[in-house]
Amino acid sequence: MESKKDKLSRLFEKALESAKTNKKGLLRLKTAIVTLQEFELASEIRGLENKYFPETEEIKTIKRQVNEYKGVVGMVGLKIDDQTAYLLMKATEAHKKMKGKFDLKTASEIVAKSRELFDEL
Repeated sequence: MESKKDKLSRLFEKALESAKTNKKGLLRLKTAIVTLQEFELASEIRGLENKYFPETEEIKTIKRQVNEYKGVVGMVGLKIDDQTAYLLMKATEAHKKMKGKFDLKTASEIVAKSRELFDEL
């Protein structure tokens, strides 16, 4: 008969296996582990995240731009999250590029890309 500890261990391994194909699940698992302040285990899960869901160059570039933008708006007293910074940055860029003729189609494209990038969490 399987002990309770062995069963929990087996179930945790099963959850980790499932998370290898489900980024949202893996991120939620990592968040729960951080909440429990099990930082060493969270670090191991971060390693799995990097292994199974590596960031593309596009994502790295966007993160860099978003952090720079957040720094700029932070200097004027605004504290915004990454997704909000992305939306503001892209809308402003598009508005300037379109010389004031910003339209709903462009806005919806920006929102869709934002959801693709940030709604995984």
